[in-house]
Parts: sequence; C-alpha cells; structure tokens
Amino acid sequence: MELRLRYAPEAANAGRFAADIVASAAQVSGVRLDYSVGSLALVDEIIEDFRGAASAAGRSGRRCSRSAATSAR
Repeated sequence: MELRLRYAPEAANAGRFAADIVASAAQVSGVRLDYSVGSLALVDEIIEDFRGAASAAGRSGRRCSRSAATSAR
C-alpha cells in the first residue's frame, strides 16, 4: 500500500497531521475534536463507523463512501 501523505512522517509534523484530522473530523463527521486525550474516543468512534460502513458495503457489493460511514451516526 502506498501512502500519500501531505507532510513527511516525522515528529516535527505531528501538529500538522493533528490539525488536518481535527478539520476533517468536523467536516466529514460533524465532530468537534479539542486535542484532548478524551477526544480520542471520538476518533475511535469515527474509525469504527468507517469500518462498519466498509464492512456493510463489502457484504452488499457496493463501494463505501465517507457519507455512508457518517450516515450511520
């Protein structure tokens, strides 16, 4: 698998990656992350929603989209 990262995968860019995740979570899932350890539970929920949507799509033979993953919320 080839990863297409916006920034080099190094510690100096951790803040950039985090900011991108916060923005994406708000846009895609409507979740507001606050950079706290507690908000990691929300990230886990988003990932589980994506996994559930991908699994359901695989069983039905259709492709999974981000909107399908968030519609289960």
